[in-house]
Amino acid sequence: MPRSDVTTSIGSWDFHSIHVEEDLIAGEFINAESTLICAGPPRLPQSTGDDPPVYPIGLVENAGVSQSKQLQRVFEIGSARSYFVPGRVVGSFSMGRVIFNGNSLMRVKYAWTVLDGAVSADMAGLEAATLANLELDDELLSEEQLRPNPGYGGAVFNLGSNLFNQPYGMLFLLRDQTDLDWAEFYLENCYIQGHQMSISSGSVLLLEACSSQFDQLVPVAVQEAS
Repeated sequence: MPRSDVTTSIGSWDFHSIHVEEDLIAGEFINAESTLICAGPPRLPQSTGDDPPVYPIGLVENAGVSQSKQLQRVFEIGSARSYFVPGRVVGSFSMGRVIFNGNSLMRVKYAWTVLDGAVSADMAGLEAATLANLELDDELLSEEQLRPNPGYGGAVFNLGSNLFNQPYGMLFLLRDQTDLDWAEFYLENCYIQGHQMSISSGSVLLLEACSSQFDQLVPVAVQEAS
């Protein structure tokens, strides 16, 4: 039997007193506090456990993912109509983060890469799991091959280093307010395109941001609520 408190057709539309969306209940909204962003290896980890080897990124103030598809519009003589020829998809994303005395944003994006032998315990665990289980040795640069030096410890800022000629990956996990998974996707083969750092005499905090491009967005299946 159709519900009387939602709009099920044009004829039942009553903007004065009922909602339009039928399947929405309190707590099903997705917001920033129920979203997790993680860095990982270039390709989607094929983990045997429940949790893939990725590094959760905190203190993120803003993040955005953008995709655009090439479209060629074709006109013809003798008609006012047109055709569209679809092309390739180009993806990019940006992220802004507070600077603190720890791993920088560029460092955590490359959490799967061992640098300077000095990383946090969580990041070291990711490196060990990634290098052992994902067999990425053929894609890694040794510390002796890094030219010029990307940085020391967690303070990595030198985009000119050949470290950033290597790809990385990003995982996005979105849940609703009732702690149910809604969507999960992985950005494969990401490259940092730009890095910005903001310093202001009137600001309490320092901010940094990275803009990147990725090869493809891979959806990850989430478990449906029983």
